[in-house]
Amino acid sequence: MKRTIFAGMLMGLSLTIVGFSQTPPAVKTGNMELLLQPEDLRNGVPQAFTFVFTNTTDHDLHVPMPAIACDDSYFGAVQLELRFVSLKPGYLGDGNGCSLGYGGMQDILDRAKTWKVLHAGESLSLHAKKKKLLYTTKLAGTYEFWAEYTPAELSPTDKQKLKEAGIEYPQQKLSSTRLTFKKMP
Repeated sequence: MKRTIFAGMLMGLSLTIVGFSQTPPAVKTGNMELLLQPEDLRNGVPQAFTFVFTNTTDHDLHVPMPAIACDDSYFGAVQLELRFVSLKPGYLGDGNGCSLGYGGMQDILDRAKTWKVLHAGESLSLHAKKKKLLYTTKLAGTYEFWAEYTPAELSPTDKQKLKEAGIEYPQQKLSSTRLTFKKMP
């Protein structure tokens, strides 16, 4: 009887450990990499995340402060993406979103003065709770999360001005590694 109880305890422990899986920690594209860090796990699912942007070059990188969970063509944006598979068949899930807009565009060189300068190897971390990230974790199932970064949209003239000023900035979309969590009923 003691062996049966012990085996049952081991099986429960292994299910808890398998609830979170992660492949390589960050995905590098161009001059920056994006890492998604889960936080505050409850019932096996994160209640918050930190988005970590790291300069992978050997020189300074100027990063506009991206909006979190909102499209923002002026500064760029980082979105938390979610693929949910319910334990109950037929549940499709729900989603939300937002978009930001600005009137009167500031000169690009003036805008660049407000950007965060990341020296070689430095990182920028942005934290957000699930309420801001617009997702719910009420249902049992598999939650697969990843982050996607979209850089600021710049005109060819603005890109040329930045190049002439020697200002390097993120220009490519980024996606983090996907993280999978399981919530049991």
